[in-house]
Amino acid sequence: MRFLAELHAFGEQGLAIRPIDVPDSELQVMPPEGQLDVIFKYGQNDVQPSKFRSVSVGDVIRLGSERWQIEMVGFRRLWRRDPPTVQKRVGVTREPLAGRAPRTKRSRRPRSRRAPK
Repeated sequence: MRFLAELHAFGEQGLAIRPIDVPDSELQVMPPEGQLDVIFKYGQNDVQPSKFRSVSVGDVIRLGSERWQIEMVGFRRLWRRDPPTVQKRVGVTREPLAGRAPRTKRSRRPRSRRAPK
């Protein structure tokens, strides 16, 4: 079965589409997350040589009518209007860490003016 991967990682110019051929025997009845793992495996040039680079963090795999972005761990479903998060360096995300509030600029408390003694 043939799948397509949009190569967005590393902020490349233009949109390259890499075809990924996966044997039907590898795609047994499994949830999308399992299929995505197999598609990612066959998107590596070590497993399936191609003129394109291997799929990497930040790229998007098209699975049926859905688009899934490859994350550092796992995959994130992109909704219709969600653009993929382009990462300048591998491992640097633009989202705040889970459980942390985003940093805001702290306002300085005005100094109290004391009269000299």
